[in-house]
Amino acid sequence: MSTPGLDALGTALHATPAPGLEELPDEQLADLALLVTTAEETQRLELHASLDEALGVVPRPVRAAVRRAVGL
Repeated sequence: MSTPGLDALGTALHATPAPGLEELPDEQLADLALLVTTAEETQRLELHASLDEALGVVPRPVRAAVRRAVGL
């Protein structure tokens, strides 16, 4: 049986939630989904910031080429 909280968690995880999580109350599932989404966004922002910082040591004339090479 699917609930809004379980659906939200599945969306946040980009996968089917592990068996047993359906036992949690819907409010806790929604909170867990929010935590996963927030952690993923924080990780993405920190990764982007660290890549920008790392590119700071690359000479300006070649930064665009390096950005393209690493997929930024």
